[in-house]
Amino acid sequence: MYFVQYHPLKEKLRERSLSESEALPYWILLNVVIGLTAFLPMIDEFNVWDATAGAMSSLIAIGGIYYVYSQNGGASGFDFIQKSVVLGWVVGIRCLLAFIPIMIVFYEVVEILMGEEIYENTNLLDVMLTASLYIIYFWRLGKHIQDTTKSEAKPPPLPPQT
Repeated sequence: MYFVQYHPLKEKLRERSLSESEALPYWILLNVVIGLTAFLPMIDEFNVWDATAGAMSSLIAIGGIYYVYSQNGGASGFDFIQKSVVLGWVVGIRCLLAFIPIMIVFYEVVEILMGEEIYENTNLLDVMLTASLYIIYFWRLGKHIQDTTKSEAKPPPLPPQT
């Protein structure tokens, strides 16, 4: 895996010699970094639940991406990153459209039952809900990617070698 040099990586991509299993760590690390940035400390507002949420999102991303990778056929699958990005976008938008109203109603019900406003800062409830929604996202993405491996779905032919 390359962290700084990109020329050998670009060459492998140009030659289409980068395997699915070689690309997997890049996809996992990119998603872990994105997940962690969502929980960067805010000025005077960072608490233990923010750190917990960041760690939880990283662990779920690692497990979720591995699950989706296995649903694609693992090392023998094809076009994993392309499927993850394209289908991940659609699954993500659909999840947001479903989750936003659910979250609004859920927090309103919790506030009514508690008789007070929920904390302004991240708390255990936030961490558990976010983790649950993130798990649902990967579960649905895995299901849709698995659908692309059935029937006549075959990898495209490689360009002729000259």
